[in-house]
Amino acid sequence: MKDEYVKLLDLFKLKEENDRYGRTWMQSPFTFYDKTVATNSYSLVMIPEKSDYQDRGDLVTVLAYYSENLWIDIPLSWLNEAMKKIPMESPLCEACKGDKDVKFNFQYQNKVFEHKNECPICEGSGLKDKYQRTYHSKVFSEYVGVKIGHHIFSGDCLILLIEAAKILNSNTVTMVSQTKKYDKTVFRINEVEVFCMPIHSFEDEISYCDDLGKYLLNDLEEGK
Repeated sequence: MKDEYVKLLDLFKLKEENDRYGRTWMQSPFTFYDKTVATNSYSLVMIPEKSDYQDRGDLVTVLAYYSENLWIDIPLSWLNEAMKKIPMESPLCEACKGDKDVKFNFQYQNKVFEHKNECPICEGSGLKDKYQRTYHSKVFSEYVGVKIGHHIFSGDCLILLIEAAKILNSNTVTMVSQTKKYDKTVFRINEVEVFCMPIHSFEDEISYCDDLGKYLLNDLEEGK
């Protein structure tokens, strides 16, 4: 298998430190018919080459099929600029400020005693969310993304698209399929397919800091 394919599979597979729900099968690539796949639950990369990894095609059948209804080239530079507009936040626990421990005071017979123990808010991790991915010691806002077509994507998704394009030495990412509002969007980078899920939440909680659709096509029709 090509070196760049190995790097892509490692980029998209679920890392153990980010595995909130014990989905260990996502921590390794797997085969799907004549292709090799890796996923982290919100994005998936599909390599056009069969491998010796375990066949888990039954788990991604619904996700893998799509109708190619678009062909829109998105310059990598646009994705980079859009990503920079997404607000970044500190990942540190607000209770212990990242120290992992907190001090407790109690009084007995007119004396005040101090006891240091594991922070009960972050359970000693020092983080707001110990499973959340960090970039340069920061995390992307959960409620602000970038709109591409009719969907809003998280900073985590944009990072993966950008890094995948760099690995494949491509200056563009091509959107080839987008239908229902909360369904997957499919991108192609050279011969590789990347499936991305939009941010799922209540309408009034999510906003976007940039809309790449205004740079692309004016007549995108929302899928039904």
